[in-house]
Amino acid sequence: MIKEDKLYDILLREKSKINITLEDIEIIPNYKLKDSPDFILKVILKLSLLSQDFKMEIPLPLELEKAGIPQALEDLQKFITREKFSLYQCW
Repeated sequence: MIKEDKLYDILLREKSKINITLEDIEIIPNYKLKDSPDFILKVILKLSLLSQDFKMEIPLPLELEKAGIPQALEDLQKFITREKFSLYQCW
């Protein structure tokens, strides 16, 4: 197994070869489903790192709340606890 310091050195040396590409952006209108948050902006990236390709989907919750910030934060907390999005490797 490789040590953390060695990996750090490799990453520093190979930094110019690390490539991130925007593959797609999805906009999910949760408000039409009466769900929280109102929208999910899903950013889909391809990361090439150390001869490996990874697909990453990053959900960014967007919440509009007329009642104020505390209610918006409450809706975002519901989004987190439902765990509709998970971490996984696609490639």
